[in-house]
Amino acid sequence: MQAIQHSLGYDEFGNNPDLLTRADKRNLDRGRIARVSGDATCPACGEAYRLHPPVQGALWATRGCFGLVKL
Repeated sequence: MQAIQHSLGYDEFGNNPDLLTRADKRNLDRGRIARVSGDATCPACGEAYRLHPPVQGALWATRGCFGLVKL
């Protein structure tokens, strides 16, 4: 899996700043990312956070309904 990520421009930590949106980059730079359990329920949709998509450009982050989170 890491070989594929590396071929797409990601580093060993799952980062590719060129793929981040301006808003995502700003929020990550400012530390606006909550830490949650993957089994925690998203208050907006009621699904577990682990079912939400990863952030393009920061695969270690997850896009929750109310913003970025780290599982």
